[in-house]
Amino acid sequence: MISVKKTNPQAVFHRTGNMEKADWLIRQMLEVSPSLNCSTYNTFIKGYCRINDVDKALYLLSAMAKNGNWPNRVTCNILVHALCNKRSIGGCSKARGDNSTY
Repeated sequence: MISVKKTNPQAVFHRTGNMEKADWLIRQMLEVSPSLNCSTYNTFIKGYCRINDVDKALYLLSAMAKNGNWPNRVTCNILVHALCNKRSIGGCSKARGDNSTY
């Protein structure tokens, strides 16, 4: 049995690495209520980053903005960390909002 401190379903999928069920869950959540909060998006984004699927995490970032939720400091930290681990310096600067070139 897996011990999970958080009780929300998306946190369970994130912690267990079962992102197939998480994909299904977020689609269902968006159909029912397209206005998810930043914390919910962050949980899914972190889950995708955890399994090195940064492309899906970035897709969720764009869906988040499209639905009127702007990333907070936590969102940016999750993505910068994942992009740096992927060694995507250009992606890091985009996630940070930095317009300078390296």
